[in-house]
Amino acid sequence: EEDAPTSGEVWVRSSIGDTTSRIIITYNPNVEETGFDGVDLVYTPNESDPGDSESSSYNWEEFEELLENPKASEWEQKASFAFNILIFIYDQMEHVISAFELIDDNESRLLSVNPITEYCDAFSAADLTAPEGVDDQGTAEFDWEESGEVGPGDNFSLFFTDCWQNDPADDMDDLLQGGLDFTGYIENIVPIGDDEVLTSIGFEEVEFMDLVLGETYTDGDACFLEDNPTTITGTFGIYFYAEPEE
Repeated sequence: EEDAPTSGEVWVRSSIGDTTSRIIITYNPNVEETGFDGVDLVYTPNESDPGDSESSSYNWEEFEELLENPKASEWEQKASFAFNILIFIYDQMEHVISAFELIDDNESRLLSVNPITEYCDAFSAADLTAPEGVDDQGTAEFDWEESGEVGPGDNFSLFFTDCWQNDPADDMDDLLQGGLDFTGYIENIVPIGDDEVLTSIGFEEVEFMDLVLGETYTDGDACFLEDNPTTITGTFGIYFYAEPEE
């Protein structure tokens, strides 16, 4: 499946009283010799008795759909749920990476042009009609909420208006509304020899400001909005660090 992991494993632990169960989700490049990749699952009801375990294997599509599969066991559904949560969180990290890139690419520009507006994909460019009430081409507005010089400690925001993200290979695409606040920019750069090396970057807090994740689908030459979009609220902090090489 596109963008699915191609290596590694995930451990899911759950404790009730003195008993801790464990599910290990491991990448499998060829599930049951079918030619499809996916996962192997190993469930141990009690970690203190590792000999008592159950196992199963699924391709990616089957694994993602276990939550709605009435024949799946409860532990398999827990594994699917935990993994889908991880993928969902990972997808939202893309907004943070975008903020890092916007700061780096526009550090000087922000001193004179603020906010910076970038245009999202246009429905008309894909020979499609936008959903009712949605602009043909939306925007992403990046705002620096300080003055002086752009740097550590600064606050930023990113706001989406009818921002369509078109994947030409997929009839289902994302439509973003709302935004995020990025508080307390972290950036550490150290001199190493003749170079300056970025050793850490992050934000003290990232807050979802009712970020609405909608999906569009294509029918003929028109796009339509799926029902029940997802609205994200809440906060988290994020910090990346790497030891510099001498």
